[in-house]
Amino acid sequence: MQTEFDSQCPDKIKVTKMKEFFPQEKQELNKCEFLSGNETAKIAEKAYTELGSELGCRLVEPNVVLTLSGMKGQADIHWINMDKENIEKLRRSELKFEKLGLKIVYPKKLKKDSTTISIAIINFKGMERKSKSTKILGIRTYENKMGAKGFNDWYGLLFESLEQMQEEGKISKEVDLQVVFEGLILGYPDQAILDFEKCLREGDIHKDLIESDISSVLPEAQKYQGAVPEFYFYLDHKNDIEIVDYIKKAKQVLCDFYKSDWFKNIEKDQEFLLAREKIEKNKKSVL
Repeated sequence: MQTEFDSQCPDKIKVTKMKEFFPQEKQELNKCEFLSGNETAKIAEKAYTELGSELGCRLVEPNVVLTLSGMKGQADIHWINMDKENIEKLRRSELKFEKLGLKIVYPKKLKKDSTTISIAIINFKGMERKSKSTKILGIRTYENKMGAKGFNDWYGLLFESLEQMQEEGKISKEVDLQVVFEGLILGYPDQAILDFEKCLREGDIHKDLIESDISSVLPEAQKYQGAVPEFYFYLDHKNDIEIVDYIKKAKQVLCDFYKSDWFKNIEKDQEFLLAREKIEKNKKSVL
């Protein structure tokens, strides 16, 4: 559960008692529901046309697909070969992406002519959904209609809000707020965020936690892996309502996306295929 961008509970509270740790109620999500897989494919098509094959080929990765749908607020995209041409392409696309409710986080300048880096794609609606659904203390609601400026203001205050809750004793001093912050930004279920944070402090995430199986829904979701869409949680929480619901809906979005006409056509496109081959080479060069 790591992100390269600004971007558990206390011992006296059992991990299963979420209401004790997050007592406040949140708003209904009827007005900020995520897109279906087919609707997401239409967004991906518009974004792909704007970005071209080299950058656009990353839009089919499951983690990015879920972000474009609004299920997640942010997806990291690794192994990008960034040069001045790509920076200019992203700069020209900013306003059009904002109209789609999206923002791409990328370096505005490079120290070298080209370098392999990570960027991120943010979905304002996804951030709104999580800000309204989470019961983690101190999280202010973000409204999609506030746009990029409102998002930047909200984002900047998010970690400060968590710190304030910790200073007031409402969140244990032992809790690593950076892990909680990243989990929220990436849109993971609350209990998974808590479990991951707690296990990082007290256990072994490779032995004590189990991994979601979102990418198992179709071979395409595994073939086009980038940053994985999975998250971790304790076995005792496998029936947590939010975790079960999230996994089910994420699989449905991916299933519909990979069966969409746009995806079926683009995965046969020669420029797309060559761009994906280049990504695999970049990946091998840095791993």
